[in-house]
Amino acid sequence: MIETPWTVRPATPADAGDIAQLINDLNRHEGLEPLYSEALVLRDGFGEDAAYHVLVAQGGDGLIGYAAYHAAYDTERGGRSLWLLDLYVAPEARGGGAGRALMRQAARIACDRGCVSLWWGVRSCNRQARAFYAGLGAVDDDARILELAGPALSALASEIL
Repeated sequence: MIETPWTVRPATPADAGDIAQLINDLNRHEGLEPLYSEALVLRDGFGEDAAYHVLVAQGGDGLIGYAAYHAAYDTERGGRSLWLLDLYVAPEARGGGAGRALMRQAARIACDRGCVSLWWGVRSCNRQARAFYAGLGAVDDDARILELAGPALSALASEIL
């Protein structure tokens, strides 16, 4: 077995502050506001009614990456699926296999749960990530992920039929 400078494991509530920092780092990288806090991760990522689950890559000095996912359903294949919300490895730790290990563990979880697929989105402009995913064997069919949020979500929800 090859020794690595990090391990992949399920996150614990004690990781919430570090996970929030990694999520904020990803958001900054994507040009988004860094709005995550330890309290927000604890509220939505842990407990009986967790909205998502997190795997972390732990290095010698702390967390170097994470993968967040939740249960989904694949109507194209007629079976359960996992939706990968985020995959992030700190820039200084990239290229060492942590991203692949996080994806491998997410794939194992999907298979252990009897899922027929693992889905995620990636920005079209993120060529480095797209090349990484292609190296895993992912199909990039140029699908678009759309979103309704904030006022647009509220406006549609409040329409009277």
